[in-house]
Amino acid sequence: MTRTGLPPGFTSRPATLDDAAEIAGVVNAEALITVGRLTSSAAEIGAELQMPSVDLGHDTWVVIDAGGTLAGFCIVFDPSPHVALHTWCGVHPDHYGRGIGATLAEWTETRARASIEQAPPGARVAIGQEIECAHSGALELLRNHGYRPDRYFSRLQVELDAAPPEPPVLEGIAIRPYGGEAELPRLVHAFEDAFRDRWGFVEQPFEDTLREFQAWINTSPRYDPSLWLVAIEGDEIVGLSIAEGETSEDPEMGYISEIGVRRPWRKRGIGTALLLILLSEFRRRGLKRAALDVDAESLTGATRLYEKLGFHLERQAVAMEKELRPGRDLRTQTAEA
Repeated sequence: MTRTGLPPGFTSRPATLDDAAEIAGVVNAEALITVGRLTSSAAEIGAELQMPSVDLGHDTWVVIDAGGTLAGFCIVFDPSPHVALHTWCGVHPDHYGRGIGATLAEWTETRARASIEQAPPGARVAIGQEIECAHSGALELLRNHGYRPDRYFSRLQVELDAAPPEPPVLEGIAIRPYGGEAELPRLVHAFEDAFRDRWGFVEQPFEDTLREFQAWINTSPRYDPSLWLVAIEGDEIVGLSIAEGETSEDPEMGYISEIGVRRPWRKRGIGTALLLILLSEFRRRGLKRAALDVDAESLTGATRLYEKLGFHLERQAVAMEKELRPGRDLRTQTAEA
């Protein structure tokens, strides 16, 4: 089936896993323009396409040009309880200005609206897409389709020229590597509890979150259990960090995906200790720098911690959002929530 609104000779269909390399090609072509370097790989795209919240036949679309080359794509992530859908779309720069982006935006909204009836009664439903601030064309397109800036996220980076400070001594707290699959349910529980204070958090069934983690572990080339750490008090996981070594964007950069501490154990230096242990490990492996992404207005003050340890702003992205149904917002909006 082909979407209407495409240029003559262009066709479209749902994505398959075999499209991962060409989707990565589109992502990287846009990244070269917006951030100046490649940012993705076929294996990473393949992992995204295999997430449990994505149904390839229902939640994806690719646009093919007259020569049979992939010109654009979109993926809709629709986790339960279906109130905060997220999309990832891209168009190869060779095909800018042909209306492909507008067609994909219309399709993703149509797809998102089909989930409204699955959302809890009276709950607000919205669709969002995160865009690099340098991608002015995509931002303008989304504004023209009724999207508005909702939140800004900062990519922070630190050079590892010198050894990081020693981590603080934590009384009664031990930090050790993640214990593997047998410990995964406990880690997911701690993850959910720690990130309830993250802006935009929406609670979903525990088993759904567990499946998302398991799928990521099984498919992602970025999974490195030696860079997953847990902070333990007694038998309780009270904090955690998830990181990866060489990235597609920069083979000399370690990336920290998550650092979280559960609320009763905050302000005891656990987050600082987790971060410093990771930075030391990155440097031991010969990496030259480390990076992470953080909410520019973090409800827990995470940005201040990173800046104290030498992280600086490298670039910013904006979460663009369009409300599809007004109602009670189930997302975390304040730390007090």
